[in-house]
Amino acid sequence: MKRPASPLDFAMFPAVVALGALATHAGLMWGGSAEVVTVVVTVLSIVAVGLLERARPERVAFRTPDQPLRVEIGHFLLGVEVGSTLGLLAAQALGLVIARALAAGPDPPGAVLWPTHWPLAAQILVALALGDLGSYVQHRAMHVFGRLWPFHAVHHALGRLSLLKAGTFSPVDIAALTIFTYLPLVALGASEVILTWVTTMAVVTGLLQHANLRQRTPRWLDAVVCTPAVHWQHHARARATSEGNYAVTFSAIDRVFGTYLAPEPRATVEIGAEGESPPVGLWAQIVEPFRRSFGSKRP
Repeated sequence: MKRPASPLDFAMFPAVVALGALATHAGLMWGGSAEVVTVVVTVLSIVAVGLLERARPERVAFRTPDQPLRVEIGHFLLGVEVGSTLGLLAAQALGLVIARALAAGPDPPGAVLWPTHWPLAAQILVALALGDLGSYVQHRAMHVFGRLWPFHAVHHALGRLSLLKAGTFSPVDIAALTIFTYLPLVALGASEVILTWVTTMAVVTGLLQHANLRQRTPRWLDAVVCTPAVHWQHHARARATSEGNYAVTFSAIDRVFGTYLAPEPRATVEIGAEGESPPVGLWAQIVEPFRRSFGSKRP
């Protein structure tokens, strides 16, 4: 029987995002470093979303993980943590080279292009949009190009969505995503504070988008922001109803490029990816994309 939506269901997504933003603001105001603030917000978000999943699951069946917990933790450590660290180092190195090249021409010499004089909220909004545009390009490429798809397939292949799925990625996928997200920001001279905001907001929204948590959002918000309903549609098993919604923050980007898919009710979306059956075990899933990328294309 279909459960009627409650006010709490509609409040869940904006409330948790707001709490994540508040925690980020408080940490930075109290003088926390980018690393400390990011870790604290990440841990608090994982704990909060994990507890909420247990209390208010979207689907009871999704409480059972697709894989052993050690495999999911391994993906988080190798895919998300190692991948994002390598990607960020590469983005910073390349971004500084580009920034120096851009600063060498105009007067005064050394001036950055980032609008540092703007209010902080406006800078954060611009950074989120630019970063999301970069991640849109990377994410869409992973789906469109057959040689890249295997590195992203592990994130889609299994049949459940939950907090754990937010950390199931190939390190190659996450490294590329991180480069495309942060490179334009570093090149334009965005401050460490701005980069921290981009990171923490990506963590909070990413967890909510994959969480097995009862969340409801109005259609008008789905059309602007990448809500859980929008992202669950991207994880639909049928390829015809999932090839779209590549943005991770603003679904308006998908609307601009004609890849927006209006979400179906989350309770009816079958999760997975047609033609995908990942090998068993962490190491096999890490290695398999390298084999496939030189052989078969996406079915």
